[in-house]
Amino acid sequence: MNGQPTAQNTRECGANGDLPGFRNWQNDDHVAELARVWNVDPATIPHFAPPTHAMQMFRYA
Repeated sequence: MNGQPTAQNTRECGANGDLPGFRNWQNDDHVAELARVWNVDPATIPHFAPPTHAMQMFRYA
């Protein structure tokens, strides 16, 4: 366990804006692997632009 277990857990599950399992949304191989695991088309996994920052989501709301 590191000094910030909650931060570590959010990174592992993808809650930090990246994809689960430390996969990177900019890496097409990561997206393809995740799509294969989830049995979905890679185009259904959002990876076309950087994740939206929480503060920007609040502005949109």
